Amino acid sequence: MRLISCYIENYGKIKQKTYDFSSGVTVLCEENGAGKSTLASFIKAMFYGLESYRANAKEFCDRQHFYPFEGGLFGGNLTFEKDGKRYRIERFFGEKSETADTLRVYCDDVSTDELGEDVGKSVFGIDKASFERTAFIGSDEIEIASTSSINAKLNNFLQGADEESNLDTALKKLEEKSKEYKKAKAGKDKISEETARIAALKEKIVNAEAVRGALEGKTETYARLSKEIENIEATVEKAQTQNEALGTWEHYEDLLGNVKRTREKLAFLRQKYPFGVPTLQEAADVSERLQRDGELKAQGEKKVFSDIDGARLTQLSLLFERGVPSEDALSGAEASIKRLAGLEKEIDLSENRAATDEEKRLVAKFNAYLPTENDLKGLDNALAEYKRSEEEYHKIPATVTVVENKKSEKKKNNKAYGAVAVFAAVLAVAGAALLVVNKALGIAALLVGCAVLFADCFFYLNGKTVGAAAAVTTERDNPAKWEKERELQAFADKLKATLLPLGYNSEAGLAFDVASLKKDVQTYKNFAEAEAKRKKRILENKEEKRLAEERLAVFFKTYRAAGESYAKSLADLRGWIREYETLKTRKEHADKGDEELARKIRENRKGVDAFADKYKIELRMQSVLSDINEIASLERTLAEAQSKAEAYKYGKALTEKPNVERIDISALNVMLSEKRAEQSRLARDIDDDERTVEQADVYVSELEAAEERLSVYKQKYKLLTAAALLLKQAEQNLKDKYVKPIKDEFLRYSTVIEQALGEKVVMNKNFEIGFERHGKTRSERHLSAGQRSICALCFRLALLKNMYAKQKPFLILDDPFVFLDKAHMKKVQSVLRALSADMQIVYFTCHESRMV
Repeated sequence: MRLISCYIENYGKIKQKTYDFSSGVTVLCEENGAGKSTLASFIKAMFYGLESYRANAKEFCDRQHFYPFEGGLFGGNLTFEKDGKRYRIERFFGEKSETADTLRVYCDDVSTDELGEDVGKSVFGIDKASFERTAFIGSDEIEIASTSSINAKLNNFLQGADEESNLDTALKKLEEKSKEYKKAKAGKDKISEETARIAALKEKIVNAEAVRGALEGKTETYARLSKEIENIEATVEKAQTQNEALGTWEHYEDLLGNVKRTREKLAFLRQKYPFGVPTLQEAADVSERLQRDGELKAQGEKKVFSDIDGARLTQLSLLFERGVPSEDALSGAEASIKRLAGLEKEIDLSENRAATDEEKRLVAKFNAYLPTENDLKGLDNALAEYKRSEEEYHKIPATVTVVENKKSEKKKNNKAYGAVAVFAAVLAVAGAALLVVNKALGIAALLVGCAVLFADCFFYLNGKTVGAAAAVTTERDNPAKWEKERELQAFADKLKATLLPLGYNSEAGLAFDVASLKKDVQTYKNFAEAEAKRKKRILENKEEKRLAEERLAVFFKTYRAAGESYAKSLADLRGWIREYETLKTRKEHADKGDEELARKIRENRKGVDAFADKYKIELRMQSVLSDINEIASLERTLAEAQSKAEAYKYGKALTEKPNVERIDISALNVMLSEKRAEQSRLARDIDDDERTVEQADVYVSELEAAEERLSVYKQKYKLLTAAALLLKQAEQNLKDKYVKPIKDEFLRYSTVIEQALGEKVVMNKNFEIGFERHGKTRSERHLSAGQRSICALCFRLALLKNMYAKQKPFLILDDPFVFLDKAHMKKVQSVLRALSADMQIVYFTCHESRMV
């Protein structure tokens, strides 16, 4: 397979860039920070994606590292060829999580799902970690060892198996299945659970037999309690019958006692009225007449119109000798008072209005000078000329082509001329930028830069040479563009002459500053006009207030109403008018009422005197009324009590009271309750024991089944552990078959580069490399950094050759040879050139000495 091209929309510092890869070796030699490692990471991310991360994660992953600061789509596409088909991977990543990622794969420009979600695993047959240990070699120190995914790939190559039948998968399934039967620590596994179940069943069987022995004694106790309860119930029933008979007679005697008490109370009340008990209507009528008599006398004693009232009426008559003011006059005064309050509030708000910050700013800016309409029209015209000149300036090309005859024998110092030209151009650009801040300094820098640039071009083009002349085409700065630039600056200066003194010099440009000035001038005019109207309104309101106060003062002076305020004066005047009208009315009624009152008192007293003569009792009518009501109530109560006693005697067929005493049965009921509770508890115990005894046979049956299941579980666990052991032994034997070819291939590559690595190399079954020196085996970590980088390269090449028999993947080298000296680098270069004949290599380096 081989890489064809890739396009990066946004990934780290690389933006919207395309890379093409050659069939042999593609070399990118660039400075540090130019994006080599970024491109290498992008290629890996296209196949294997990027891992998610959390905000509090300690590790700085590739998703965080390469996410674009400026935003935009994060990702791109990669095109490669495999098995004669052309594939295109399109991936775009979210900022933090894989859930926001998108992936699309095309095969020969048709969308396909044949590579699945894990594209790298489908293409290379290994996971991401294994890819980083085989086809992806960086400059970091990497452990030289295999992975389970690499082992599976090697195993598949040797056996022709698929991914699901590798050793790790088989051992994992055997281990999971064996843990179902037995775990390292007894817990939730079948053997432990079945053993616990057997122990529990044995304990239940023993308990059931013990319960069977005690059940007979509990049954005898239950029968004895039943007999005792029966005897107590009979005794209680007999006592209740006797007590009920006594209770009936006692209740009848209570009814007769109530009749007697009611009759005695009624006789006592009747003794208070020897000439008869008045009717309720008679007593109520006399009570009402007595109350009316008191009210009439009180009315006569109370003087309706006093001397004080007369004096006050005289005083008010003098006040209103010119007449009482009409309601229209009072309403008009009230309306004037309300209007006066509104005027005072409006004047206060207007006089105390504070200017806004914007108004203060505009007053400070335009108080000394306000641009006229002609000034603003002049600015608009100057701005239009500036925009026209600016459009013409952008249409003029920056350079012109000049053809000259040059002598060719003597070479000019082109680098020196180029450096001077760059310096002059930078100085001229800086001068143009300074024009906004300091015009004099900007013009000086611009002129010096242009002069140096002209001189450099002159000496370069007119240098003396020896030999035949030749036509030379050169690009020069266009003088017409400089002329237009000076004209543009003149228009800008004309605009700034008006804008800068008024403080308009923003980074947004001259058009924005002119618009801001015009807007502020109009706002200031609007504010000044509103301020003039406000002051005029204050004067008008004050004049209206003065006139209103004069009218109110004259009105209230007429009636000598001088309160703390006009509202108080109006309230006093209204009160005096109401008092004046009331006193006049009362005076008229008082003169007519005295004679009528005397006649009413005489008529009312006649009924009271007649009642007293008839019954000859004290006229304490409240007590009399209470007695009349109570006598009527007692007569009704006596009749009801007599009827109730007779009905009860007849209903109960009472003839003669039995000569027995009441029996206390509370102790018997307590004893009966205790016996019944004891019997109930015993019944529940007997019921539980019987169910327990009935379950004994079930427990025996369950125990036999559990012991049989336990035997089966132990046999299955034994077979599973034996199978896992045999698989591990087979795996060791299988590794012996493919460790040797990888070791031989490793030695073949390494010997070409570093002869010293061939000294008794040892490689164990996990592909860990060691060296036997001075009779001892030492780890490859004792080697130098350069030797370790050679080991890493050779080991990976050996793995790739054994893992991929037909179509080898591409190899990505991200500057892994930084520790090699010149001699070893040349040997590595020769090896890589040889490999490139049948393997695509993408090589990144930051130094020409390590070019391939």
